[in-house]
Amino acid sequence: MRHGVTALPGTSMYTGDPRSVLLCAIHPTEVHQLRAIVQSVDPQAFLVVNPAQEVVGKGFDAFERRSRRIHRAEQDFTAEAAEHAERK
Repeated sequence: MRHGVTALPGTSMYTGDPRSVLLCAIHPTEVHQLRAIVQSVDPQAFLVVNPAQEVVGKGFDAFERRSRRIHRAEQDFTAEAAEHAERK
């Protein structure tokens, strides 16, 4: 899948055994592929899939580019709101 994975130390609260908690950000279209990989490696694995509000950093949007895009969207929203208020 060519994505980085971060391993966090964890403990199973059910058994008390140490576990690795793996964290990976993927595109929603890759969820099916990830599920297949996880199942083939460990059929007993616990997998949680959560949508992310945003992902920035290496391999995704750069912080600067994301900030500029958000700033432009905020400016557009403010201008639209002002136009709407003037029409009332």
